[in-house]
Amino acid sequence: MNSHVPPCLRGARGDRDSKRSPSIAALLPTGKPSINSYATLHDRGHRTFKWKIGVNPIDTEIQWFQQLHQQLPPDCQLRLDANAGLSLAEARQWLDVFAQHPIEYLEQPLAVDQFAAMQILGETSATPIALDESIANLQSLQDCYDRGWEGIYVIKPAIVGSPRQLQDFLQCHALDVVFSSVFETEIGYAAGLRLAQNIGGQRALGYGTTDWWI
Repeated sequence: MNSHVPPCLRGARGDRDSKRSPSIAALLPTGKPSINSYATLHDRGHRTFKWKIGVNPIDTEIQWFQQLHQQLPPDCQLRLDANAGLSLAEARQWLDVFAQHPIEYLEQPLAVDQFAAMQILGETSATPIALDESIANLQSLQDCYDRGWEGIYVIKPAIVGSPRQLQDFLQCHALDVVFSSVFETEIGYAAGLRLAQNIGGQRALGYGTTDWWI
């Protein structure tokens, strides 16, 4: 028996070839420029856009977000990334906004040490919450899973650890995963895309960083 096949998959029949390749999410510039910059990316074929928040005053960012949301074509969606930079009150304020302007998910709204508060947000909000900084390596990924995280997992293959162990873990657990770039080398970028293809999934990949090199 192949020792590299995790126990949960031994004897299982793979369907890797049948998995649909997800699209690529485009990374928008921070701040007000995002309002007009999506159009060029949309012309290139992107339909999912990521925007980083927690950079400017929250009331200003909410105004910009509402403008951007209203301009997006109906076939597009937004995912917002707070990079662990919001307070609990600010996270709740954003979630109230999303009730009127739905998004795909809010990524890492709170600091890593506020896991329990993020769990509560995920359980009480209609907007999905995603972990990013909280699962920076394989051990923290395992820990969050063991603590019962039922939201989205944003995984960066270039820094998380052993690709084989990561693939084994993901193939053994039915997680809602988004694979994401960290502006790695071309080799690392290609390896991350290859792993994402092997695992499969329905959400757009966070590999739209190449648009910043054009």
